[in-house]
Amino acid sequence: MTNLNFSWTFIAQLIMYLLAMAILSRLLFKPMLAVFAKRAAVTDGPHAEAARLRQDAEAARRSVEENLAQTRREVERLRAELLATAGGEEREVVAKARTEASVAMQAARGELAAALAAARERLGHEADELAEALANKLLEIHR
Repeated sequence: MTNLNFSWTFIAQLIMYLLAMAILSRLLFKPMLAVFAKRAAVTDGPHAEAARLRQDAEAARRSVEENLAQTRREVERLRAELLATAGGEEREVVAKARTEASVAMQAARGELAAALAAARERLGHEADELAEALANKLLEIHR
């Protein structure tokens, strides 16, 4: 009979345990697990959002860097084109200036040669007049 008492005691304890677990599960464990799940959702949601925002920011940064690099390449290409164009225009302007300077020098040389010829002619006449005046004065002194 001790075996039977033991088994009824054991069965009674098992029933009370299961009953306590059912009551505790309904009143304590399920609400507590729900609170834990809400807390996890509240903390995991912002963490996931922050991770997504970091990924978006990194993608935007890469995009901006790519655009910046492309813009720099385009600027460098345009700069090279402008330098090439400016170099060609510079050569044209220098050649034109040299031509104009050469024409101006030729004109100045012509004017200088004409002025020199006129000055020589004038000086020749003045020298003749001075020589004649000197000769007349010398002749007057000797007379």
